[in-house]
Amino acid sequence: MHSVTLVSNKLYQIILTNMGIGKGWAHPVHMHGHSFDVVKMGYSTYDKETGKILEENMDIDCGGDTIIVPSGGYVVLRIMADNPGIWFMHCHIELHNHNGMALLLNESFHEQPMPPAGFPTCGSYNGDEVNGVDRQGR
Repeated sequence: MHSVTLVSNKLYQIILTNMGIGKGWAHPVHMHGHSFDVVKMGYSTYDKETGKILEENMDIDCGGDTIIVPSGGYVVLRIMADNPGIWFMHCHIELHNHNGMALLLNESFHEQPMPPAGFPTCGSYNGDEVNGVDRQGR
């Protein structure tokens, strides 16, 4: 899964595009751990090399943790990295989520407290066994 490292107490602008050719799906995108501000949403042109939207509207006053990215359009979000943790951001259409429309926001992981002494942990899993059966047939 793709992850993006965020620096604590920094403002981030996230651009979500849905610029596929032809008619497609709108994507309901949900962000855990934050409420975001919507800077811009629309269908106008963008710089194909940088992904930068050519016109921003700073007067939009709405936000939340879920937004629809319209088919053929884009959404510009802003968040302040002020909630340390690893946060999941994903499309709420389950098939899209499983096909990779998801990422982790690794926000100031180094600031997470260490588990207390004696805290139970899970063992290591190397992926060779499923339900106690060796997948290699051994």
